[in-house]
Amino acid sequence: VVGGGPAGMAAALAAAGKGARVTLVDENPLLGGSLDYQHANDLAAASQRDDMKSRVSQAPAIDVILGGEASAYYADHWVPVTTADGIVKIRSRATVIATGVFEQPAVFHNNDLPGVMLASAAQRLITRYAVKPCEKAVVLTANAEGYRAALDLLEVGVEIVAIADAGDSAVRGSLAVAARDRGIPIYDGCMIYEATSIDGQLGGAVLMVVDAAGTPGQGTLRPLDCDGLIMSVGWAPAAAHLYQAGCDMYYDEDVGQIVPVSLPDGIFAAGRVNGVFDLADRIADGASAGH
Repeated sequence: VVGGGPAGMAAALAAAGKGARVTLVDENPLLGGSLDYQHANDLAAASQRDDMKSRVSQAPAIDVILGGEASAYYADHWVPVTTADGIVKIRSRATVIATGVFEQPAVFHNNDLPGVMLASAAQRLITRYAVKPCEKAVVLTANAEGYRAALDLLEVGVEIVAIADAGDSAVRGSLAVAARDRGIPIYDGCMIYEATSIDGQLGGAVLMVVDAAGTPGQGTLRPLDCDGLIMSVGWAPAAAHLYQAGCDMYYDEDVGQIVPVSLPDGIFAAGRVNGVFDLADRIADGASAGH
């Protein structure tokens, strides 16, 4: 199993429960994946995370390699795992790919200024390194996860100047409601026109109105002061292993992502790389792949 997040852990536990000998590989020093940073303030997820990690560590049929990168996929389920001590060569009867997704940045003028960062990067700074990403943040989002990041920033004392939602906050669910209840200004149908610089650092963000297709509309640009601009606008699958295994992929309009449509024998995909984003669904998808 490649990937030690919720889908990968669920897959390892399910396969071991069916009598398989399992090797679970993750490039990070700890298991957990996005459970450790995107869901750090979700009490229900925390309990589930602790339970899954405990069950994996106590399962005699599961070997865990942490700090190991599954560097490629070769014929006959041959996977080299690169570690600090060398390469571990693994040949399995089947391979589960639960490698997740890469968060993608938005494109606007000066989007490379220090202080402009992905939402998942800000969440990692907070939970993994106890680093407060900024003092005053503008959050740009096109999904519910941007609201989760805004609430995580609030928990560590960051002032949220505004949330710019490229779509409609009314369809973002309970996280958007929670953000609004905390008094965060939310601007629907808005994108970032540019980030402004002060001495080479982020000094502010300028919002503009866009239509449903992302075309700039008429109206006044809205400048906002901030030293952090946090983006959550979409993902691309970490699907290198699936491509190398010969999987057929297609673009799924419903999730706005390339996903596998057919898999060779013995190859299984699970979790966000499979286009499944809800946490409970990701765990179920991992268990299904493991079975």
